Amino acid sequence: MLRAGYYVTVADAGRHGFLLGPYRAKRTAERNVARGRRMALLHNDRAWFYSFGTGRVKASIPEAKPAVFTDHQCSVTCEKGE
Repeated sequence: MLRAGYYVTVADAGRHGFLLGPYRAKRTAERNVARGRRMALLHNDRAWFYSFGTGRVKASIPEAKPAVFTDHQCSVTCEKGE
């Protein structure tokens, strides 16, 4: 399920996804864009060519996939990768 809130997003060649979130505030999502980029690069060398930003989901979407990375995965992986 994709919950309502703000997300760090990724786009590549017409494909879009949610990397991190949800966050209550847009500013929090914006502050995590670099972190989402680092996570993507650790898992996919082609992420250098992706676009990263933020997006908002106004209402939960039960049939949609959740964000790719959880905050826990990001903190553990980013610490090891940096």
